[in-house]
Amino acid sequence: MFILTRALQLAVVLFVVSALTFLLLNLLPGDPVHAILGLRATEEAVARLTAELSLDQPVHIRYLDWLGAALRGDLGSSYINHVPTAQAIAEHLPVTLQLVAVSQVIALAIAVPLGVYSAHRPNGWVDRLASGFTFATLSVPPFMMGVLLVFVFAVTFNVFPATGYTSFGTDPAQALRSLFLPALTLALGSLAVYVRALRADMIATLRQDHVTTARAKGVPARTILWRHALRSSSLSLVTVVALHVGALTGGAILVEQIFALPGIGQLTVNSIFQHDYLVLQSCVLVIAVSYVLVTFLADLLYPLLDPRTRHG
Repeated sequence: MFILTRALQLAVVLFVVSALTFLLLNLLPGDPVHAILGLRATEEAVARLTAELSLDQPVHIRYLDWLGAALRGDLGSSYINHVPTAQAIAEHLPVTLQLVAVSQVIALAIAVPLGVYSAHRPNGWVDRLASGFTFATLSVPPFMMGVLLVFVFAVTFNVFPATGYTSFGTDPAQALRSLFLPALTLALGSLAVYVRALRADMIATLRQDHVTTARAKGVPARTILWRHALRSSSLSLVTVVALHVGALTGGAILVEQIFALPGIGQLTVNSIFQHDYLVLQSCVLVIAVSYVLVTFLADLLYPLLDPRTRHG
């Protein structure tokens, strides 16, 4: 029943997201036909493209036709290079997903130990160090952090490449090297939020009765922290991670531009500059749907982490 209820809510949200995404093309200023063909386009070309885009039809008819085609995987074709939009997204989206995945692995690998030990000894040297470090990372904008990492690790020490991308199928080691700096840029932006969220929940959990009972029984502090307290303190962290992962799918646009990664962000920016509205519309749809699906999966994890939420 829990999963069915969440699935119905997901269907409603996806319907609303698809409708708003479709309206994107209609809300853009100017005439999309002339923006695609140019102001000197002939009347025959304008009429042909108007009919092809179904702009001579009512909005609800166009939306239903577009939604039906999108559900079949047909998102149209680019008017610049005539490549199917679904094919272009399939080529660019894995790069963004890999970038987000590596960034979250880095962020969680640093944030979880820092959050746990900061909660274990509040105001201790680990807590103070973590607070100062996270405050510093929050104070630096992502584009500045990216430029700083390039200067240190690519220009000064020449450890990682500054730009470019290598696929995992070609060379996994080089692929990780090419993704490390952009992933670290995104990870440092998420790190501060993760540490603070986990620290706050862990402090509250460590004050509960079952933790006091475990301490009285002589259970080692390491076992209490990592086995008993961490699991029940992960709800806020899961929520924050889900929101960040969904946001980073679209928020990686600037980082992809800095490091010249051929991800969905680069495809979105190129479609804006080229006035390729169908590709832009599809990119926005994919980013929005990705955000919704990630938050939906996080919602399904709550009962596994804390069965009490299942009854609630």
